[in-house]
Amino acid sequence: MNVSMMVLFMVLQGQVSPQDVDRLGTELLSPVLFLTGSGTVTSASPHGKPFPIPHFDLGGGVNLVYLKATNPSNGQTFDLLIPYPYLQAELGLTGGMSLLPMVGGLGALDLLVRWSPPLRYFGSYQVENPTGWGVGVKLGILRDRLIPPIPGVSLTYMHSSWGDLGLAFGTEGLPSYVYTRWRTTTDVLHLDISKNLLFFTPYAGVAWESGKLEGHFATVTRQNLAPTPGSPYRASYGRTYLGVILTPFPLLKAVGELSFYAGHISGSLALKVGI
Repeated sequence: MNVSMMVLFMVLQGQVSPQDVDRLGTELLSPVLFLTGSGTVTSASPHGKPFPIPHFDLGGGVNLVYLKATNPSNGQTFDLLIPYPYLQAELGLTGGMSLLPMVGGLGALDLLVRWSPPLRYFGSYQVENPTGWGVGVKLGILRDRLIPPIPGVSLTYMHSSWGDLGLAFGTEGLPSYVYTRWRTTTDVLHLDISKNLLFFTPYAGVAWESGKLEGHFATVTRQNLAPTPGSPYRASYGRTYLGVILTPFPLLKAVGELSFYAGHISGSLALKVGI
């Protein structure tokens, strides 16, 4: 084998295949959907719009997920603990109705809005910073009361989007280099129950999450982006979670939550002020 053939053989051996990128997309799917679609529950109790001051909550939180994926440029496994910080606002719209004396909250509506800043989530692999946003509504079923001891129950829908996330592996200009760009949309429907115990409120819930991850990639340089073979990647799964809301001072709420979904365990933390 002459020298030119040997060089050609080495170059071909170093090229990234579309299947390598497809595997990365499959591994990113569920963790990224959790990051962008999940978050702490303010309270399962419907608030709606009490007079004369409407209900509101303002604050920030962070979702945490452990990711284990395969580097498409060399086939090696890498793992990251990825934080997803966000700001969230909740505003009461309608107060709902009472079907029985001291039993109310049915039909109360709260508006939810979320925004995530463009930050570096994937360390040295990340070359483009995505922005996230979400909007949703919380529908009241039962309002929490101390006397009689009635729990709060509500149903929430949230739509979220996050992109564009640019990840690069290897050295640009070489056959083993791969550049990927990802965008995700997520729809979440969750049913929550909580009980206010003065200074803390335990809660639990079940959720159905559905979303897609759209991917594009290029090798050697960032030009000539092509859809990844499996794009858009889609997933739907159930999630169960439990958490606690601490109220050490009036208006201040500290929240911690654990989620269990698709073989993963992830967490969320938040700090909020509101009434």
